[in-house]
Amino acid sequence: MLDAAGEAIDGVELTAQVHADASGVTPLIEVRDPLAYAALERAAGGEVGFEVVTSEGLSVAANDSGGIDLVGQSGEAVLVAAEPLQWDSSGGDGPKQPGLAAVGDDPATAPVEGDVVATMPLDIVEETRALVTVDQQMVDDPSAQWPITIDPALSAKTLNEWLVVRDYSGWGSKYGSAKGDDLSGNEGVGYCAPASTCTQVHRSRAFWNFDIWSLPYIKAEDLVEAKFRVRGTHSWSCTKKTLDLYLTAAFTASTGWSNQPSTKSKQDSQTPTHYGTSCPGSDMDEWSILAAAKQYAGTTSDMTLGLRAASETEGSWWRYDMGSAQVQVEYNRAPSVPKSMQMIVGNQVHKCSDSTILMNDTQPQLSVTATDPDSGDRVRATIQIYQGDTQVWVYGFQLSDPGTVFYKTVPNGELTSGTYKWRARAWDRDELVSPWTDWCPFRIDTERPDPPSVTPLPQSSDPTIEAEYWTDLETGGVGMKGCFELASNDDQPVTFTYSFIQTFRQTAAVGAAGKSKVCMPDNGRYPMRAGPDTLTVRVTDKAGNTSELTGYHFDVATAREDGIWSFDSRGSSIRDESPSASGGADGAGALIVVDPTWMEGPHTLFGSRAGDWAMGFNGSSSQAYTESSVFGESESFVVAAHVNPETVSSRRAVITQDSVSTVGWSVGTAVSGCPSGMSSCWAFWAYDPVAKTTKTVASSVPPSANQWTQLTAEYDKTRGRMRLWVCEIGTPDSAKSGEPVVASGAAPTTMPLAVGPFVLGRGKSGGVDAYWWKGQIDNVRLFKGEVVADAKIRRMCQGAEANQFNDGIKALDPTTKVAN
Repeated sequence: MLDAAGEAIDGVELTAQVHADASGVTPLIEVRDPLAYAALERAAGGEVGFEVVTSEGLSVAANDSGGIDLVGQSGEAVLVAAEPLQWDSSGGDGPKQPGLAAVGDDPATAPVEGDVVATMPLDIVEETRALVTVDQQMVDDPSAQWPITIDPALSAKTLNEWLVVRDYSGWGSKYGSAKGDDLSGNEGVGYCAPASTCTQVHRSRAFWNFDIWSLPYIKAEDLVEAKFRVRGTHSWSCTKKTLDLYLTAAFTASTGWSNQPSTKSKQDSQTPTHYGTSCPGSDMDEWSILAAAKQYAGTTSDMTLGLRAASETEGSWWRYDMGSAQVQVEYNRAPSVPKSMQMIVGNQVHKCSDSTILMNDTQPQLSVTATDPDSGDRVRATIQIYQGDTQVWVYGFQLSDPGTVFYKTVPNGELTSGTYKWRARAWDRDELVSPWTDWCPFRIDTERPDPPSVTPLPQSSDPTIEAEYWTDLETGGVGMKGCFELASNDDQPVTFTYSFIQTFRQTAAVGAAGKSKVCMPDNGRYPMRAGPDTLTVRVTDKAGNTSELTGYHFDVATAREDGIWSFDSRGSSIRDESPSASGGADGAGALIVVDPTWMEGPHTLFGSRAGDWAMGFNGSSSQAYTESSVFGESESFVVAAHVNPETVSSRRAVITQDSVSTVGWSVGTAVSGCPSGMSSCWAFWAYDPVAKTTKTVASSVPPSANQWTQLTAEYDKTRGRMRLWVCEIGTPDSAKSGEPVVASGAAPTTMPLAVGPFVLGRGKSGGVDAYWWKGQIDNVRLFKGEVVADAKIRRMCQGAEANQFNDGIKALDPTTKVAN
């Protein structure tokens, strides 16, 4: 088949079917699949339709059988046509229905046993034109078996042939046929006496053979009415005589009086009169053939009918237009079994099947599509819900157009938790009813699952796990990945929904034994900060019920000191009090002290702890340093100390890391590069040995002589940043808030090699010791290869000592679980 551009439409095949009655050629269109039908729609520019246009002198009019009459100028129907049909391929390649008017042996030209057959919608557009359109419901039905055949022509309930037989051999029989012969003829029926217009006394009987195309698709119980009609032109007189109609055997062109068709059954008797035009009544005489139609329903389309006078011994004679004979069949088939049964719960659509639909809603919405094989017959549906053998709810819809999708939400209070099933059936306007659908089972479960449990997974179970995060313990650390096992005791858990404080909500499918493994984001950044964190988890079961939240709380350990010097022991060597040093790991080591003086430190001065001592530096020779280098090459680090300057008007170094011949970096006071309007400032500076430039971060907090200040300097290698926190502590007589104020800036592209010792109390200039510190230093801490959480800096600023963190835990290795 070609589209508007003359191109072939793939999957659409056109077959020309020549009618046996020579009434024309009917195009049968076979469409392979939905894609091919979509192409046909595009070629048609929308709805697929076909026009039936009459020739000159004929008009179209709807008849009672769902088809049309082709009406001549006299106003009488010259051809009665039944509904246009289409059918799918549900019957496969099986035998054709008995009696179908098929062409040759090709089953594609007519439905076969088991095919679903539908009537195509038919509209009378104007007097000479009718429009046949595709039955869209069949096309859209997911259960339809493709290919689908479309027969847009009106399949006539065709008069095939007629025969008149007489017992007067001199006059003989008369035969008319649609197969090339003439169907016209004005012939008599009955007993014709010589006193009439008959030239010879004789008896005459008439027979007609029809192809009632739709009859094989109709059940006997669906038939409402069936009639034989023929136009009378004359009668013996206006006196009513009885004319009987019979169902008979078939005949041929050579059939005569002596071998006329045998009688099968009498159908009806009428008393028509047509004495010229003076007798009252219709020109079209009709007899009921309902009994014959019921006898042939579902089996054959071929029917032969015969007329003869009830009395063939007295004058009772009629003339008929033999070619005007027609059969009209009215039927009403029961609606089809409803299709497309669905249950809508929230935003989810569940299609009915043998499997039980599980839900947590006691008010599901049920939907079903009701159809009727008869075009235009309105339908309604009834829904039943059972629990076991007991009906618990029923609902009946109002009549609507065929193909309507009926929706109904089960009212509140009708259903509770439990197992149910529902079904539906369809009714038409005459209360014909379809069989019930299969049962659609469903189960309502409204019980919420128990909250899931959370258990940290050990490092031994997965080499990518860097820390175990336990409740009530400070473990792990910033950027150290942990994993957890989520477990549900529900019998049908489906999904865990979880999130950490600093992550978006995520889901994990429930695995074997109701468990799943979930991990922190594996990007080296989570946890993003130290301190309290929470893993919140809930489980959703198969019915859609969700549990209450489980909140699994854990503490991410703060950074671990790699060097702690409190100076409380005083002496020429100050030991490293960090857990790294005490555990024999890579600690910073002891400080060698030169020219110290000892005085009370800030904790004693401010009354928080007795026995706190600070080291005094004389500004010319006092210093403290490690025997060897502390930091690795270009690694992140944090250093912190309490300081009390005696002078702030010159550049002086509190903490220094010596490089090859100069200072790698220093923390102290500066008199250049300070914020605008400040003559001196706290500063953190580092030398770039490649660019031969110095990067400086200066604080906006001005240094104050003879007042305690807490300094924390950080180099973040990952971000390429330097930061300096300054906290003003003040004096015992005038204490400050200790709130940290941060300044930040870009670090050198290349940090200097840390080959020299870690030094307190001096810097270096031109390879010579310089920038000597004058004042006190206490509570020095350093962290190697990491940065410190803001919360810990605030706590250090506000006086927390190393041994006051974690409720008596002196310091924590982030990779080690330590109990309180």
